[in-house]
Parts: sequence; C-alpha cells; structure tokens
Amino acid sequence: GLYCQNDMERAFRRGAVARASPKPTSPRPTRAFRRLAVAGAAQRHVDEAAAWTAEEAWRERRSWERVLSRRERRELEDATARILDSPLQLEEANSELDPRDWLSPQLLHDFQGIRRELLRGRGFALIRNVPVDLCKEQKAVVGLLLGRSFGQLRPQNKHGHLLGHVQDLGLNPMDPSVRIYATKAAQPPHTDSADIVGLLCCQPAIEGGLTSFASSVSIFRELEAECPRLATLLTQPFFVDRKGEVPEGQAPFYELAIYHRTPREGRMVCICDRSFITAAQRWDEVPRLTAEQELA
Repeated sequence: GLYCQNDMERAFRRGAVARASPKPTSPRPTRAFRRLAVAGAAQRHVDEAAAWTAEEAWRERRSWERVLSRRERRELEDATARILDSPLQLEEANSELDPRDWLSPQLLHDFQGIRRELLRGRGFALIRNVPVDLCKEQKAVVGLLLGRSFGQLRPQNKHGHLLGHVQDLGLNPMDPSVRIYATKAAQPPHTDSADIVGLLCCQPAIEGGLTSFASSVSIFRELEAECPRLATLLTQPFFVDRKGEVPEGQAPFYELAIYHRTPREGRMVCICDRSFITAAQRWDEVPRLTAEQELA
C-alpha cells in the first residue's frame, strides 16, 4: 500500500487538524468545519459525486474500472526495467522518480483522469491488469511509479517507508501499539490519512482478503437525517492514539474530528480508524468516551 498527498491534504492540514495537548480540551467543531458548515445545503453540491450507494456504484462499474491494455501493461514493465537499470534512488522517489520520464503522455493523461475522479468525483477506482508477476523489487517499482503518477508519496510510518506491506507478521492485534495490517485480524472499516490510498494486490488470498468500501459522505448524510446530534458529535475532536509513532516533543495521542470540510473548496473529508480512538483510552490524560460518542 502507499499514500499520496495532493493540494487537498496540504490545505486540510493547515486548517483543520487539532493538535495534541497535554491538557485535554472539551470537544468543539474543528475550525474548518465550523466555518463552512453554516453554508448548509449550498455546500452539498460539492460532495454530490462522492455521495453514492452500493447499488449505484455497481451499476456504474464501467466508469470506475480501468483495464490496462497489453501495450500499457508492457509499458509499465519496460519502465520498471529501465528504472532498475538506472542510478535512481527509490528511497528518494518523490524527488527522483518523475513519471513523465518513464511513461507515455497518453497513459499519464488517463491516470490524471482517474486522479480527478479520486479527488473530486466518487473517490475510488480500480485498475486491472497491472503487472505483478514480477520479483519483489520490480513490484515495488510498479507501486512507486503508479503512486507518483497520482501525487507526492507520504511516509507510511515513523521509519519513513514509502511502501507498506500488508501482511501477517504474527503480531497481536489486541496490542494497542500494533498496526492491524501487520496481523491476521480483519481490518475494520477505516480511512487512512492521505488524499489517495493505493493498494497493489500482489497475490490474491486463497481465502478471504476481500476489500469493501463505502461512501463516507452518504454515511454522514444518513446520520445527519436520522440523528443530527450524533452527526454533530463526529465534527468534534476525538482523541487518537499514535500507536508508538510519536514525533519528538509530541504527546502519544492527538485530537482530530472524524468529519471535516476542507478550507479551500468545502469538500467533506472523513478520517476515522476506531482502533486508534480506542487505543487512546489507555492514557490517563485522555477523557473516557461518552455514551453518545460510542454510539456515533
């Protein structure tokens, strides 16, 4: 898996993230959401493409599923071979790996169309026939090259890894410091903190391994219609655990609301991983979750 950053995340990080504080503060709407939520229905049109149901998505499958042709697949394979033969340092992929040096303008143009749909459309896409019957190093290059075609790569962890391997390392999923993707436990519904998250399936599982996804915008609208009080709670900060990846001088937890609107365009953003919120409850400085927060 890999994370990509674009202008949306940079704007969001400047205006919407509540910083960790040694003295927990009372819940309040984040600045970005509080400023833009008053627009009400006027803002809803910004999110229309991202508000879909499973039935709607399935009917429109041809619009979000892209199958690479044999020529395009070969293009990725040839680019991978040339990159590995070059002096390029993959650890510096953001500065040294420019897709324009390795892929054709037509393929990059198609990728940019997918990127627009990810950021300002329905929010997901499936690319099939990507070459993965390669050695481990070659597959890593394919992942990095695809990722850089959609934006700047973001570190996966405190070690600065640009690629993360989703595999069972035999760790205990009940340990609050463990990332669940390194265990055999099923991942609960969650989001990752990036504009675009890419998953490259290298080896289909013999059993399990299915990926499910949903529209966080549709979820919020349903909750807002059925119980506005709980929807409002999700626009207020929750305490989130860092799971051992603590920057110098920072607390082992921070505050972050689950739903925001971006400062520039007013697009709805959802960031939620319940396991990180639950893990933060181990700290004495963090207030206990209220019954309504649990329900929301």
